[in-house]
Amino acid sequence: MKPKVMLGIPTMGSIHTHLVLLILNLMAKASTEGKYGLTIYTTVAVQPVDNARNEIVRTFLEGDSTHLLFIDSDTVPPPDVIDKLLAMNVPIATGITPIVDYNEHTKEFYRKWNVVDMDDKHVSPNTGIVQARGAGSSCILIRRDVFEKLEFPWYRFLYQDKYVISEDIHFTAKANGAGFKTYADTSIICQHAKTTMW
Repeated sequence: MKPKVMLGIPTMGSIHTHLVLLILNLMAKASTEGKYGLTIYTTVAVQPVDNARNEIVRTFLEGDSTHLLFIDSDTVPPPDVIDKLLAMNVPIATGITPIVDYNEHTKEFYRKWNVVDMDDKHVSPNTGIVQARGAGSSCILIRRDVFEKLEFPWYRFLYQDKYVISEDIHFTAKANGAGFKTYADTSIICQHAKTTMW
């Protein structure tokens, strides 16, 4: 059976221009090559982002798509992202996206990647396919049965003392706990648009 992918984009009302161009390319490719079906759903100004992601999942489950691909509105994956994620044939498949963080000791900004391996270490680009303990949802493909088994809310922020566990890390931890393994293809290197493109 041909996979049907729903592309879900949580947005506050705008999508990066390079992502729009990628989406147009992906739609044309899906139409001409016929390897997978592709539909798109965006939220507008639904916040916080856990509410936006949950709305997207609800809409996904009301349709007949086999996979949900989250791409954040400020993330630009490579053109072969869907082919590579589907080829992994796992419940949860992700690319990697840079995150800008601040080092209090050096007083400098630095880049790390939004996926941690089973040893809780941030992955590095082009190091193969890695099983992940946690992954951000900026570019992640999730099979339908994962959401069907997990209870609502699929995404939510967790607050512990002064720390916040993000909604996407919470999701992968919950899914992993239910037996759905997450894998990252570290050759799927996304760009992340903030004040500059990382």
